[in-house]
Parts: sequence; C-alpha cells; structure tokens
Amino acid sequence: MKRRKRIAIPASKGFIRHLEEAQRLHVKGNYEKALQSYHKLLRLRPDHAVVLGNIGAIYLAREQFDQAYRYISKALEAAPDFKDALNNLLLIHLHYKDYGKAEQVGEYLVSLDASNPLYVIRLYMAYMSRDARRPMFELLQSYYNACLEKNEEMTPQLESYFFDLLFEFEEYEKLEEILLAKDENQANSANPDINIYLRLSRLYREQINFQKSQAWLDLIPENLRDGFGYHTEILKTYGKAGEDQTAIPSGQWLLEFKDRSGHESADLNWVQEVTAGWGDRTLPEFNSDKPERNIIAFSLFGDNEKYTLAAVANAQLARRIYPGWTARFYCGSSVPDEILDALRKEGAQVKLMDESRGRYTGLFWRFYAANDPDVDYFICRDCDALLNDKEYLAVQEWLDSGKPFHLMRDHVQHAEIMLAGLWGGVSGWLPDLEKLVEDYYRPGMSRWADQQFQQRYIWPLIKPYTLTHDTFYDVGYDTRPFPEGHTLPKEWHVGGYVPLKVARNFKATKKREHIKKIQDFCFCSNSDSVMEMEPGADIENVTQAMNYLRTEATGLKLGKLQLLVENLRHRFDNSELLNMMGVIMMRRALPENALSLFEQAVLKKPDEPKYIFNSCLAAIKLSRYQAASSYIELFSEKFDLYDDLQKLKTKLKKIDKNKSFQSIYEVI
Repeated sequence: MKRRKRIAIPASKGFIRHLEEAQRLHVKGNYEKALQSYHKLLRLRPDHAVVLGNIGAIYLAREQFDQAYRYISKALEAAPDFKDALNNLLLIHLHYKDYGKAEQVGEYLVSLDASNPLYVIRLYMAYMSRDARRPMFELLQSYYNACLEKNEEMTPQLESYFFDLLFEFEEYEKLEEILLAKDENQANSANPDINIYLRLSRLYREQINFQKSQAWLDLIPENLRDGFGYHTEILKTYGKAGEDQTAIPSGQWLLEFKDRSGHESADLNWVQEVTAGWGDRTLPEFNSDKPERNIIAFSLFGDNEKYTLAAVANAQLARRIYPGWTARFYCGSSVPDEILDALRKEGAQVKLMDESRGRYTGLFWRFYAANDPDVDYFICRDCDALLNDKEYLAVQEWLDSGKPFHLMRDHVQHAEIMLAGLWGGVSGWLPDLEKLVEDYYRPGMSRWADQQFQQRYIWPLIKPYTLTHDTFYDVGYDTRPFPEGHTLPKEWHVGGYVPLKVARNFKATKKREHIKKIQDFCFCSNSDSVMEMEPGADIENVTQAMNYLRTEATGLKLGKLQLLVENLRHRFDNSELLNMMGVIMMRRALPENALSLFEQAVLKKPDEPKYIFNSCLAAIKLSRYQAASSYIELFSEKFDLYDDLQKLKTKLKKIDKNKSFQSIYEVI
C-alpha cells in the first residue's frame, strides 16, 4: 500500500500563511476543510492557542459542546487572556446552565475589556439567569463608564437595559444627567430620538411631576406621535395625573395593538386544533353547594406584608363576598409559615409550589387552576387587590351569560388585553398551561411576563368565547360596562391595591408563631366596615387641606406625601396651599417638586414676595443659577426687602464660592 505523502508546513511565515488560509475557510463556513487545516497546524504547534481556540469554535458552532470545551480549555491553558476563547467558554457554560462558572469567566473577560458589548451582554445573561439585579446594574454602569471614556455609544439593547435598571433602582439624578446630555447632543436634529423624550417623561412621572412629564411629551414632533412607546407614556402620564380623557384614546390604541399582536404571534393551526368543538361544548352547572369546585386562585411568594397580610384579608373576604367559592393560594417556600397557617384557618386551600426557576414564575401559578380536573370554575386574582362586591356582581353576570371565559378592566390604565389578576373561566378547556409556561418562561423576564404570556397564548384562544366588563374601553366580541348595584369609593377600582395599613393588624409573638385575624376590611355593600382611604381623601376644602398638612405631613412616607401633594394640587388651585406644599417638599429634600409648586404659586399671585423668594431658594438648591438670577431681579424690582436679599446673598456665597455667577451678586 502506497504511503500518503506528508505535508510539511514551515514553522515561520509558512505557518502563518496556512493559518490565515484555514481561518478563511472557517469564516466562509467550510468547517470540514478548516478543521483539516487546523489539525495539520496543530501537529506542528500542539500548544498554539489560536489554532486550539478556532477548533473549539468550530465544534461550538456545530453544537458539539464537549469537544468544544476540550479544545477551548487547552487554548486557555496556553493563553489565559485569550478573549475569543474566554468568550466561547462563557457560551458553553451558559449552554450547560452552569451559571456560576459563566459568571466567573464573564467577569474575568469584562475585566480585560469592559467596553466590549458582546462580553457585557453574555455576562449580563449569566447574572440574569439568577436574577442578580444589583450585579446586572453594576455591570451596565461599568460598561457605560467605559464607553464614556472611549467616547463611544452604548449598544441600543444594553442602553435600554441600563435605563430600565436606573429606573428600577430609582437613580433619578443619574438618569436626568444622562438623558439631558443626550437631548443636548441631538439639539436641532431633524429626526430626534423620541426615546429620550419618552424616558424623560417617565423620569418626571415617577417623581410625581406631571407638569414636567407632559412638557417632554409635548416636545415630540407631530409626525412621531404614534407607536407603542408614545401611547404607553401618554396613557401612564395622563392616567396617573387623573386626566382620563387625554389618556383614554392612547389606552384604546394600545388595546387594539395588543389584540392584533396576540393574534399575529399565535400559531393559527394550534389555535384551531385547541378550540375545535368549543362552540358545541356544554358548560358545567355552577354548583354553589360545592365551593371546593369553584376556585378563586391567588399566587403568593415572598414575605412582603403588602401581599402576605392582604392575602389573609382576601381569605376572609372570599367567604363573605363569594359564597359558593373557595380561595386557593399557590404559595412559594418563601412565604412565612404563620401566613400559611392563617390562610388555612380562614378556610383557604394552600398549595405549595417550587419557586426555584426564577423571580417571577410564581405569577403564573394561579393559572394552573384552569387545568385542575377537580375544579369547575376558576377566577384569578391578585393578593394585594381586595375582593369586593362590584367584581362579584360582574362575575355573577358572567356565570349567567353562557360564556366560558371572563375578563375585567376597571381603570384607565388597564390597557392590557388580559390582566393576570382579573380573569377566569371554565376549567378543562385550555391546554396544559403549566407545560406552556415551562417552555415560555426564561430567567430575567419582567414582572409583566404573565400578562405577556396571556396575550400570546390564551387571548387568541378565548377571544370569541369571552365576556368582558370594561369601564373605559371596547375590545373583544362581547364587552360591556360593569353591572349596576354597587359603586366603589372614588379612589378605588376593581383589581386595584387599596392601602389598608394592614401591618397594624399583624400581631405575632416574638417567635412569629401565629397571626391575629385581620378583621373589618370588607367594603362590600352589606358591610358596616370601612376601609382606610388614601391620605387626605376626605379633605373637602383648602382650610382642611392646610390643617391636614400641618398635622400629618411629617408622618407620611415620601411616596404617600408625593401622591397627597399631587392630589391636592389638582383639586385646590390655591396659591397659599401651593406655597405651603412647596415648603414641605423643600424640607423633605425634594427641591424639584418644590420649585414646580412655588412657580405655580408665582403664576397665580405674581406680587407675593414669599412665593418669589421661595422659588429663588429652590432654584439655588437645584444649582439653576440663571433661574435664581431671574427671580432675584424680579424680587428686587418689586420689593425693597433688604433682609431677605441678604439671606439670598449668603446662600449664594456658600454654593458659588468662585463667584462664577457674578451677575447674581450684581443684582443683589
């Protein structure tokens, strides 16, 4: 047998030339020939990191992960800082879901090159797998700084993640700094990036500064006032500000968009297969004598009293408001034992669930009642939204309608096709939701993952078979207003969290062995009990408002204070009240909110010196010296109050030690 002639590859220039040729084959996707060339090179240089790494990369592309790992590991033994090999090793660990090792490799890789978006996104994915929010945020902060140093832009995807986390961690000053700088960079642009305006609008909305939030929306050019992001921000900003008539058209647009999206993303063959014969099926008779077959399903995980204590309250309310039904709580291992005991004592069913798959998998648990063979009817509810007579009457109308499914929307911001805590149906009609969720859910999904799942997998199935009660919108085949018979107090709505201060009723022992029953939170029409309303909700005039602020404002938490101030601001257009609220905001270190209130007071009463004086102080606190200068000029023109001007001068000297704002001193 004739021996094959061995091909010799010179170790210098010839080696490099043959390596380049192998890499060309590799890039073109001719993996077989590329592998042959790499292996020939490897016989000559068995520890050549690039050759080893490239062989590993080909095996990785072929999804031959074990072989890929073997060669990539050898490449890193030869060259520990070989970034391409590290990147591929990170991918292998992610494939095997070995997230701890993936994080170690990713962190080392990013330490070598913090501005490489490919390395950052893959480390981000590793963190996301265990929902490590703080490391995710710190990684993107580091990436942002690295891009800043190199005068480079973040990739749109990572920038979007970064902004979302800045909002999540309430880094409002940083957000404002970045967004205003980006806006300045696009000044005079014919095609501005409206995402900057939308994020600035959200920023000020989050801080309950609706006037400023709306001002940024007004800057969006007319021809760009469309699309999902624009209508979402219009809905949230004007809806939260109580300007429903402006918000409603955007809410309707969003619902119609989500309706279309749900059907467009659905597998029509699958929809037809699942729903075949639904039109001819007979609904089971609702039997109130068997409440265990009619389930009010809740998901509960964690130990946040906002949810755990309200869950116990709902267990009580279920018996009083929903006769013929049983509350069922799908609970994670993180729920305190005393809460589980309290739920059982109130007659609720408790099903223990595995919450190891991800932060928000628990949101889906309540859906699984739809596939329980021991259940006839189910309705899904949120733990922190207390049951009430208004929804009960709607459920009764649904049961009488002959429709197998039911939805409710009762707030201008309920612009979701299906709200995860306001729907129900006949058990046994839907496909295996637990299996669908298992295939759908990925670590790192948002807290709205359950509603996104519903829009994609449930709505396309049930739309023609659903009765919807909706106070504001009209989407679906049978949508109607809530039935008459019970009206909730003004500040409440079906599905909305009612702040009960239930923690005051949490009377456990030091060992937390039991929980006192939560009583008298039922606000159904046949109850004498009254729920606690929002702070100041019973204020009827300006005098009451000012007295309330004097006695209660210091004890309110910041978020509730901001809501109170915004509520009073809209209800009572009074300059003295505006000024008083501005002073309170200054004391609580919220100069932005304070300045807005003071400026509104000045507009109402331009000749009141204290309003101008306070506006100036707030502007100085915010380092807005040009605005401060304008107020001082206005002040000095109208009033001869030497002592007050001296106070301003003293404050300015402390802030502006270099006297860079000389014009202000000249005015003084």
